[in-house]
Amino acid sequence: MRINEALSQQILQLVAQINKGEISVGDILTGRVIAADNGLLLLRLTDGSIISARTVTDGQYSLGDILNLEVIEEKDGLILVRQDKNIIPGEMQKDTKENLSLILKSLGLPIDSKHSDILKAIRESDIEVRADAIKDAYKLISDKQVKDPGQAVFLAYNNMSHKQEYFPILRGILGKTLIFHEEWMSTIGNIDILDEETIIKIAEGFLVNDAIMDLDTTDSVNQIIKLYSDQGNAGTLDASIRSVVDNFIKNTLLESIIKTDRAGIQSVKYVQNQQAALGTSGNVSGSMETKGDFSFLDVETSFEDEIAFDAIMKQLLPKPVTEDKARQDEISGIIKNLLLKVKEKLPGTGLTIEMARRIINGSMSKLIKRDTVKSSEANLPKIDKWVRDTEGKLYIIKNALNKSTSPERERIEASVRELDTALKFFQDIISYEAYAQIPLVLKEHLTHGEIYIMKRRNKKGKLNPDDFSVFLSLTTVNLGTLGAFINVRNKNVMLRIMAEDERYFGLMQEEYKTLYDTLKEKGYNLYEIKCSLREEGINLINANKKASDLVYPQSKKIDMRI
Repeated sequence: MRINEALSQQILQLVAQINKGEISVGDILTGRVIAADNGLLLLRLTDGSIISARTVTDGQYSLGDILNLEVIEEKDGLILVRQDKNIIPGEMQKDTKENLSLILKSLGLPIDSKHSDILKAIRESDIEVRADAIKDAYKLISDKQVKDPGQAVFLAYNNMSHKQEYFPILRGILGKTLIFHEEWMSTIGNIDILDEETIIKIAEGFLVNDAIMDLDTTDSVNQIIKLYSDQGNAGTLDASIRSVVDNFIKNTLLESIIKTDRAGIQSVKYVQNQQAALGTSGNVSGSMETKGDFSFLDVETSFEDEIAFDAIMKQLLPKPVTEDKARQDEISGIIKNLLLKVKEKLPGTGLTIEMARRIINGSMSKLIKRDTVKSSEANLPKIDKWVRDTEGKLYIIKNALNKSTSPERERIEASVRELDTALKFFQDIISYEAYAQIPLVLKEHLTHGEIYIMKRRNKKGKLNPDDFSVFLSLTTVNLGTLGAFINVRNKNVMLRIMAEDERYFGLMQEEYKTLYDTLKEKGYNLYEIKCSLREEGINLINANKKASDLVYPQSKKIDMRI
């Protein structure tokens, strides 16, 4: 919230106070921030008066923050302050009716129970107090779209107030009725009861998706960027730009190949025609097994097999420019080479129905083995790789179901829609850098965990491996749900573990030496490890506040949570 012209009179009153000697160097001012702009603060003090001051202390201040400030200088009618290290009195931190009313009044909002409940939810979530978000949350509750203030606040702060399809997803995640990994495995299991043609089509799509995900497109991306760069400096472009080009190429390859609708179906019809000629009928079985076919990727053999390639080029270059034909021909060659690399990674023969089922059922394990963060005890996929792989597979399943005549089609489509919506929900969250429920292998058991990558105040760019914080929450087979806070400052590591039973504390402490030695080999110093009982679970609404309360002083924030 910026200081506006309506407050100029208050600033003039402050100057008068200074001139009268009512404020002097060394005074400690305790108050709540009601406006902040580039180090200039407007505060309401405990006596109700309002003052303005410029802080010399590094940090970002938000509306509602309660500060102890020491006056260090008065210059030309402006007082300079620094944040006092003393703890703010508990009474000022509490969400009393008076304190909440002061904040609502400063925001120009009505002072009533609904607005107060929303403001409490904001403070419990440890996020910035914003008038627009409070208004959006109030509308959600007033329109009876959402009952819980915490959920309304989360939706408002993440610009989801108008996305009603996300409301049940949030409720499901908070109520533990939607666990993405379990829903995914259930959907994969249900695919097994579809007709054989659809099963093979999905399996072929999964193989194509895996082949595309495994592609090293570095050289191809460099060539394409260089063609469209006047300076030819492809190698120096920002990594995010290169990632966008890479994603676009891979997504276009997958969508265009799947849309050609030629994998598997042609060979299935061929086998069925052979059966008809032999006077047989029924499902394909025995020596006449249903098989898939990847010949549609033979882009250099015939005009007919150019269909997939042409579809891809129309996606990449929807409006070819005649004068630019030479450059377009070069891109065509690059894409054709990528298609051939995809073909090289696929089986030389078609798929039997048994092979197709094995491919589909083993798809999750294959992802974790291929793109993973590994340790001696656990493997988990990289978030970006998991998202791309899951998006691709959901697209493949949806496309195959569109052509299926199976009576189970609608039930599986509903599950796929929920998974697709949940994945979009994860990616639309902006109150965290990223959030996802992902699968992982823990001591050879497939389970799941939640990842929170937290926003960092006053910091940009990638996380610093010498200075970060991590929250880990995962479900285990024998120990229930475990939580851990990891704080790293200048390579000094502090670890706090939360378990459901005190009996497990000894197990955690037994690992201290192993963990200490492992970290020491990597240049880190494990200086503290503590165990505590896990009480209320961490979730999307309370994660920020829980982390701050358990691990850090109020002025620090979690950078990353897994």
